[in-house]
Amino acid sequence: MTRAAGTSLRGLAAAMIVTTVLSTLPAFAADLGVRGATWPVAEPDLLEQIEARLAAMQRSGEMARIEREAGSRARSRLEEPVPVPGIAPARETRIRSTPTGPSPATSQAGPGSTSTGRTGPMPAATGRP
Repeated sequence: MTRAAGTSLRGLAAAMIVTTVLSTLPAFAADLGVRGATWPVAEPDLLEQIEARLAAMQRSGEMARIEREAGSRARSRLEEPVPVPGIAPARETRIRSTPTGPSPATSQAGPGSTSTGRTGPMPAATGRP
């Protein structure tokens, strides 16, 4: 390594150390006072206005009416959903077999049993009798 390269590496390392030390020093805040004229906030408090409007709606019964309408809309959409375009209602009953259905469990002990002594593809749940 040349002398110039070693000097630049030492300078870079020193700069990194100084930057690390200075960045870890705590920052201090001070009250510098007020410069210029200040005015109080002119806007009304939004949360207070919302609470006042909700209280007025409850006193007048409007809130109960809105809740009844929302309940009836939800009930009607559950009982009579909007049809999906492109999907026709079923006209006949069809049963399809899937590869994820129950299958006999096997182990070295033979078909129908596993090393835990139970049958079936699901692992045993802890805490069951």
